[in-house]
Parts: sequence; C-alpha cells; structure tokens
Amino acid sequence: QLEAAVRSYEQALAIKPDYPEVYYNLGNTLKELGQLGAAVKSYEKVLAIKPDYAEAQCNLGSVLKDLGLLDAAVKSFEQALIIKPDFVNAHSNRLLTFNYSPNYEPDFCLKEARKFGVLCSKKVAARFSDFQCSPIPKQLKIGLVSGDFRRHPVGYFLESLLSALTHQNLELIAYTTCPKFDDLSARIKPLFSEWKALFGLTDEGAAQLIHDDGIHILIDLSGHTAHNRLPVFAFKPAPVQVSWLGYCATTGLKEIDYIIADDNVLPPQIEDQFLEQIWRLPSTYLCFTPPNTAIKINKLPALHRNHITFGSFNNLAKINDSVIVLWGKVLLSIPNSRLILKTKQLQDLSVCENILQKFSTYGIERNRIILKEPIPEREKHLATYNEIDIALDSFPYCGVTTSFEALWMGVPVLTLQGDTLVSNQGVGILMNAGLPHWIAHDEDDYLAKAINFSSNLKQLASIRSGLREQVLASPLFDAKQFSVDFKNALWTMWQQWLTDNNSI
Repeated sequence: QLEAAVRSYEQALAIKPDYPEVYYNLGNTLKELGQLGAAVKSYEKVLAIKPDYAEAQCNLGSVLKDLGLLDAAVKSFEQALIIKPDFVNAHSNRLLTFNYSPNYEPDFCLKEARKFGVLCSKKVAARFSDFQCSPIPKQLKIGLVSGDFRRHPVGYFLESLLSALTHQNLELIAYTTCPKFDDLSARIKPLFSEWKALFGLTDEGAAQLIHDDGIHILIDLSGHTAHNRLPVFAFKPAPVQVSWLGYCATTGLKEIDYIIADDNVLPPQIEDQFLEQIWRLPSTYLCFTPPNTAIKINKLPALHRNHITFGSFNNLAKINDSVIVLWGKVLLSIPNSRLILKTKQLQDLSVCENILQKFSTYGIERNRIILKEPIPEREKHLATYNEIDIALDSFPYCGVTTSFEALWMGVPVLTLQGDTLVSNQGVGILMNAGLPHWIAHDEDDYLAKAINFSSNLKQLASIRSGLREQVLASPLFDAKQFSVDFKNALWTMWQQWLTDNNSI
C-alpha cells in the first residue's frame, strides 16, 4: 500500500522533521512508485542529516542509475563504500552500472569485479569440499537461484525452457530470493520438483540449504541485478556453479565455474573479460517464450503516416548521452521522423522533461519525441510495437527482451556491434533471426543503415508481414531444441567435473 505508506511517513516527518530513517523509507517508497525525482530529494535529506548512512547512499545511486545519471550513480556507490567498505550491495550495484556506460573499459570492469569476488570470499569461513550429490545419477539435480521467477524478462526466457526440460533427465529445484509471486510464477512452479525460499536466510544458511539438497549444478540467474544472492555462491554449495541469463558480464567470483553464452555474443577475442570459463551453446544462449496472446501485427505505420517512426522501449539507464547523440543524428537525417520512447521511468514528469531537453540540445524539436509510460498489461504493451516502423537499439547495453518482443511484433531492430558481452546481445539476436544486415559495425554505419532502411517502405512492409513467422521458426523461439542443447551442456559440465576430480 505504497500511497498510504507515503502519507504515514509524511505524518512522521511532521512530528519529527529530522528523522533520517523515515526519509530513507520514504525514498524507497517513492522509488517503488516511480517518483524518481522525489526519491532523490528524500535520500539527499537523509544524507544531510546523517552523512554516514551507507544504505541511503547506495539507494540514491540506484535511483540515479535509473535516471541515466550513470557517473553520479557510480560516485554514490563509491561514497557508500567509503562509509562501509564491505557493503556487498553497493559493490554489486556499482558493477551493474558500469554495463550501462561507455566510459568504463573492460579491463577496469574485470579488475573491479575481482575485488567483489575477493570481498565475498573473505566473508566465507570455510567452503564446502564434500558434496551430497550422487556422482553417477540417473537425473542431474539442477538448482536455479533467482528473484525473477515471475513476470520479468528472466521469467519470460525461462518459461518455455522449463516446460521443455520436463522431458529431459534433469530434476529442477527453484531457490527464490524474492517473495513476489504472480501468474507466471504459478505456471512455472509445478515444473520444479521443489520451490524453496532463500529470502530471510543468511548467506551461510542459504548455502547450507542448497548443499544439503545434493545439487549437482547450481545456476545463478541474476548476476549483479536486483535480488541477487551471489555471496551464497562463494561458499561453493554445489560442485559446479554457473552464471546464465540474468547478467551479461563476469560475476567476479572465482567460485562460479562457467558462464553460458554463444559464439555471436561472446567471440574468443573477449574471453579475457571473464573469470568464468566460457561455455558456448551451439546457436543461441537465449530462447524466448512466445507471448500467450493473439495480438495481430498492423500494417507498417509509415504507409499511412507518411513519416518513419522509430522506437525504443528499453530501460532509460540504457539511453546514455552517446545514444541520444546518435539517435539525434538519425532524426535530423530523416525529415519528419519521430521517436517513441516507452519505459518505466517516464511516469515521472521531471524525467520526461529532462529527456526532451537532452534531445532539444541536439536540435530535435519536442514534438518529434513521443514519451509513453509503462503499460502493466502485457498485451497492451506489445500492441504499442504496432506504432513503430523500426526499433533503435541502445548501446553499450543492448536491448534483450525488448528486441525479442519487437521482432515477434514484426518490427526489425537496428543494433550496434560492440566489444563486450553486454554490447553484443543485439548481434546474437539478429544473427539467429536471419537479419545480419541490421547489425551496424560502428556509429557511422548505424546512421547509414537507419537512413537506408527508412527510405524503402516496400522492403520494411515486407519484413513486417513475415517477421513473426521467421523468428518463430528460428533458434530464438525453438524451446525443444534449446532444451536439448541446454541439457547436453549441463551433463557435459558434470562429466568434466567428474574427470577433473577423479570421481568416475
């Protein structure tokens, strides 16, 4: 009851205006409500009263990241770490924020990730060395750790895979790190043999629980995103530990053995950006669950609007200044074109004004930028893709779920190839979708392709009419084959562990 919570906190402050914990909780609630500008002010009031409030600095950094103020966010996390050097969440949030900005080199990010791993390792008195799992099982026991077993990008990628894996020789156990539970949670819960909560448990307690369950392979689905429990992995509760799906960079933990990827997103020349060994699946490391809706794809909007409409539904944190500069060049080069942005942060009017001001700095009139609030109903959200002709991908943090949704709705995505896993997500998606010519190799190529594709409405209309069928027939949506590749990878990892530990 967030609105009621705000009123209670305001009443408390009327009684005691210098109460930092109330300002802190008010900031958390405003953040949850999407009132980011007000949340920032609330955290700033906390810090004016109590400058050594590390949690307030950390949460301020999270809001600044959501606002796209990436350098300021990093400074807040660093300030939190000055106050509290072993603050795991601040370390984690700082590493996550690096992914959104072009200002942090891969070598630097790896070095900082290593520091996080060392911090987690130091908190472990003793790692597990003996394991409860059978060395030659009929079924591998696979533990999945996530706070996102719900209507969330991770949930959308998991659902069809989990359904397909029920026919494989695996036993799946869910370790949920967040109490949120919705209709998607209800659909996937029966696909696990057990559903266990880690929230409320200490890291050591959670590790003991997992160890006692006799897990063969433990998979982290969060990395440094929200609700992660990476410190649990430092105890090494399972013989083989894997990072997959939820985070597109190294975790920094030497106790995590592998990261699952594919050749398109993680070519050999960038392997040195990871502590984990790279385990590549044959075609794609992602497989999306088709939305369960009969929503139709409309005709190309440009045919009746007489102008091109670009769009991006990516998180505002991905739309950094470099992205805005390039998108501004695209709009200036294509007369009368429009850009639709839709993301959760745009429910805050101050955020909307800031975005419009940034584009106007580069000569883009306000009426050419159309801002839309998030739509809770998924069918209505997907219907918004019917309003755009071409999706523009962000960089260096590419769209993932938004790109899958766009392609499913008949909208081609223009992406920029990068030199990190996070910046090659679009490459992996488009290569598997059969759209390699929509991959730009540099910013000049991105601009040139945007101009070229926009000039051929007949071609765009043709792509739109057949794209859903094309991607549904591709590896991107082929859960049956993906489940086989995934299962084979897990069994081979286990055989490798047996060989390395002379356990056969």
